[in-house]
Amino acid sequence: MILCNITDRKDFMGKLLGSDCFDAFLLGEAVIHTASSYVIDGRINPDFFTKEELEDPEIVPYEYAEWKNIRPFCFDLMKGKRTPTSFQFVLYLKPENMQKVLSRLDSDEDTSFIRYMVMNIKFDVSSLCVTSGISYRTFSVDKQPESLWDHTLKQFLDNKQISYDLPL
Repeated sequence: MILCNITDRKDFMGKLLGSDCFDAFLLGEAVIHTASSYVIDGRINPDFFTKEELEDPEIVPYEYAEWKNIRPFCFDLMKGKRTPTSFQFVLYLKPENMQKVLSRLDSDEDTSFIRYMVMNIKFDVSSLCVTSGISYRTFSVDKQPESLWDHTLKQFLDNKQISYDLPL
């Protein structure tokens, strides 16, 4: 796990909420504190869809909502003259992108024990940070996927020209 302190908050927030920069992710959860508190569970509600819709990968491709579909709602909750007092977003790398990342591992071992590669974005009045993590289906002593995800997340931030510091 790495922790990246975002140094240019305005630029980061513009990319997070106002562009497709993070559209390779699904939303696990959003918690936004403004004048009121809002909690968005990103898990798809199967009761909302017909059986046919649930089986159609064009309509319901993932277990969680795509960030690109929830982003406008989060932006609407946060826009205005006042900065939120805090927020947290838990984003999961889409499965097809996760498989691309995992294909770079040196071993041929089964990686089905990995559920999601996670990016946590947390803001409070003193800091804005991004942390990496892995959600496992079962326990594993193999730390190669974590190291790979840490490295990939730093590459992602660098490629998107997001400035950050790594604490000592």
